[in-house]
Amino acid sequence: MLGPILFFSKGNWFDTLAVSLALSVATGCAVRYGKHWNGPIYNIVQLIWLALILTHFLGYSSDCWPTGDCTFPVIPLTLLILAAASSIKGYDATANGISIVFWMGLFLIGVVFVAGLWNIKPVNLYPKTQNIDAQTMLVFMLPGAVGLIKGNKFRLKASAVIIILAVVIPAWIAGILSPVIAMQVKWPFYEAAKTVALFDVAKRFEALVSVGVTLCNYALYSLLLCAAASIGRRFGRTREAIVICVGISASLMLLGASIKPEILLVLSIIFWVILPLFGILSRNKNE
Repeated sequence: MLGPILFFSKGNWFDTLAVSLALSVATGCAVRYGKHWNGPIYNIVQLIWLALILTHFLGYSSDCWPTGDCTFPVIPLTLLILAAASSIKGYDATANGISIVFWMGLFLIGVVFVAGLWNIKPVNLYPKTQNIDAQTMLVFMLPGAVGLIKGNKFRLKASAVIIILAVVIPAWIAGILSPVIAMQVKWPFYEAAKTVALFDVAKRFEALVSVGVTLCNYALYSLLLCAAASIGRRFGRTREAIVICVGISASLMLLGASIKPEILLVLSIIFWVILPLFGILSRNKNE
């Protein structure tokens, strides 16, 4: 989640804290205690849903690079293919690979974050209530994908880390840019990084941010495709499920199709919270 949080976070850390608390509790309960329904129709719908949510977040992967205005989605498709190649090798191989990638991205982002601490103005950190958009709320629904991966549980430690990120990153942005300015720019973290200098020597940290966010996004895409693989495993068609998900996402990317984040937010609540929790009632009834 680090990549999308960095990309979509504004300077409204107080509102983001409230949203992250509520949605982390909802998704955490659904992943830990919920049960997904069985049946081919339900699994096919889940696979299509994963392709839609993957396509949505893939669409922003090129915005932090100079080629972001390119007509052909080179960066999103490249990351999609790499993530697919990783997930086809299995959960363990994917986990080993993206853990290394994640820590590399976290290190790059950490350098920028630490360098910017001296630019923070305490007066900008005063809690200010501002509207939080559906895009930001959608980001905090992403842990729901963990529930599709058999044998994985969303733990309390993960929820705590997400909540900390939800507060620290917007507060860092607000402290440097001010909450008002942060709400007006497209990518506040990137804009704040432009003002950062380390020991008055190293400047222009935007490239580090771009690389760090891209690495973290790759980890996210791999996770979503692992969830698709888990659905395919129920049919004995793991690789086929990944190929189908990648094919749908790539086709939507090439066609330039998009769905409003408000609609995706509602669907994510249905697929990753409501249906899994209703699955508990269904299981108890069958027992």
